[in-house]
Amino acid sequence: MATMSTTDAAEQKAHIRARVRATRAARVAADPTGQVRREISEALCEQVMSELGRRELLSPGNTVAIYVATESEPGTRTLRHSLNAAGITVLIPRVDGTDLQWITDDGDVALIASAWGIDEPAQSQYALGTEALCASTAIIVPALAIDKRGFRVGQGGGFYDRAIAVCQNDSGHTPLFIGLIHDDEVMDVVPREAHDARMDVIATDKRIITTAE
Repeated sequence: MATMSTTDAAEQKAHIRARVRATRAARVAADPTGQVRREISEALCEQVMSELGRRELLSPGNTVAIYVATESEPGTRTLRHSLNAAGITVLIPRVDGTDLQWITDDGDVALIASAWGIDEPAQSQYALGTEALCASTAIIVPALAIDKRGFRVGQGGGFYDRAIAVCQNDSGHTPLFIGLIHDDEVMDVVPREAHDARMDVIATDKRIITTAE
């Protein structure tokens, strides 16, 4: 399917972002103890670990990059801990200007709130560049919505699209790209622009979807 004009795609993405953000805010408000979100996080962890295992990507010494989830995103803490327990090197991001730097998460890394309101490693933590990201076995990516072709709607900052573009254009190893969303955020089609990166796998708390053009 061809990409659409930048203006049309931007407008449609803005509508999707507004709708999903409102739904996520309502989910948080309806779950004051966080119990439902913890259950989603645990189920999501099982889905992703099972998929990585099926693909034989859980060998100790492999590296997986993953984000630190906000309150309204599908939780990643359980998954980060499970990856560490499996002997996987876990990388988590820190915003550095218009790019992301990557810090090894051993389960005890100190997190602080960034200017974006997202928990990230403190500046004192040693940062790795895009080379370390591209050498990962898998990159687990946040999204607001993903369609069944694997194209995602992110928060709009473009951080992951820029990082993924470097890895996908690398002539060597290309990681497995996994997008995490709630199950009701899987869409048939989302607006696509030329710079949009495609996920290989969609993971929700209920299922794994292998994507296709």
